[in-house]
Amino acid sequence: MKLAKDVHSLINVHPDLKKYNLPLMETLNPCQQAYYFDSDNYCITYRIKLDLLNFSRWRLKVPTRVVGFPFSICHQGFKGNLEDVLPQIKGLTVVLNANEKLEKNCGNTLSTYVFENRFKDFESYLKALRSPYRYRINKALKKGKTLKIKTIEPQAFNSKYYKLYEEVFNNSNDQLEKLTLDFFQTYPAEIITFEDYLGEAVGFVQLKIVSNELMFLFGGFNKEVNLKYDLYYNMLLYIIKRGIESKVKTINMGQTADESKIKVGCTEEEKYLYCYHSNRLLNKLINTLIPLFSFKRYAIKHHVFKEGNHADSAL
Repeated sequence: MKLAKDVHSLINVHPDLKKYNLPLMETLNPCQQAYYFDSDNYCITYRIKLDLLNFSRWRLKVPTRVVGFPFSICHQGFKGNLEDVLPQIKGLTVVLNANEKLEKNCGNTLSTYVFENRFKDFESYLKALRSPYRYRINKALKKGKTLKIKTIEPQAFNSKYYKLYEEVFNNSNDQLEKLTLDFFQTYPAEIITFEDYLGEAVGFVQLKIVSNELMFLFGGFNKEVNLKYDLYYNMLLYIIKRGIESKVKTINMGQTADESKIKVGCTEEEKYLYCYHSNRLLNKLINTLIPLFSFKRYAIKHHVFKEGNHADSAL
């Protein structure tokens, strides 16, 4: 793979990447994007200061070239053999969200949580749940009954919604890059808002359908009213309902809040990271430090639906 002249030359050879709006992301989130490709393969990269100890109690932010999409989606940002690309990049490179384990310097990153849509409607989904999980979800739906849910145009996304995104981002242990208000106002996606009975915005989700998959891109919510409305649960349940109504094959719920997403019926898809340094000695050192870079996966198994053979767990 060779370095592309620009993003358009990449897309001309790999038109399936059009759905990710990469040219627009160069405007909305400029982070020294660079692309490598040949007729069969590609590699999407960008540069940020990455916290290498993100999954530990320590912090170590280092200038890093990341292999992935420059807006935190959990799809793999490359196709083909990375050994053709990594030696061309100076300094530290971190591959995020790989679908399979790579041979060396490989660890775990945040898993993705995916809902397999096999339901004709939301009521069928509720009926398929085992009683403890159905009870928990009905309890959440009852608490969120007074929430007003509506769709807004991206350009109507203003500072009050952006503050909800900032609140979640600033309190997250898994920060990557912080997107701007302009991103939400410009990126072509559906934005659903949640308001209390007074009409005050308390949450939102940003959704996009890509190749028969409904993707939960970003969201935000007011933690002060989360318990009152069981807000986060109701946001997840809305996404499931929206996906069922859209008749998509899968709903991609993203990579955080593992316990909540598993308890509404998502399955875990493991993702991997890979670290490489152009300095040979540092590259060997990285291999010994990989456990510090790795995400500790949620260990409890839940038997959410009536059918299946998974081990049960108490709520």
